[in-house]
Amino acid sequence: MDNLQCEFLAMKFDVQVNVQTIKLGDKTEEIKRYSFSDPADVNTRLTQLAKKYDETLTVRAILPGTIVTMDYREDRINFYFDENGKPEKVRRG
Repeated sequence: MDNLQCEFLAMKFDVQVNVQTIKLGDKTEEIKRYSFSDPADVNTRLTQLAKKYDETLTVRAILPGTIVTMDYREDRINFYFDENGKPEKVRRG
């Protein structure tokens, strides 16, 4: 996983931010939703990277605020990103 993580951290991805403003009483809150500019390309690139180092069947790209299941799957690799699309870490599961 170390080589996979190292190569992943060197990759670049484009992320879009959608900001929604909500007013609750006299308070205003911003809700940010992050998404990849080209999700199909991200999936293809991450799948190719994962298969280079492992026989992984599933990859998952996780941006801040992404809702994911908590189940552990040995055949899945999770790729975590920050709000700018910068790769942060890789975890099996």
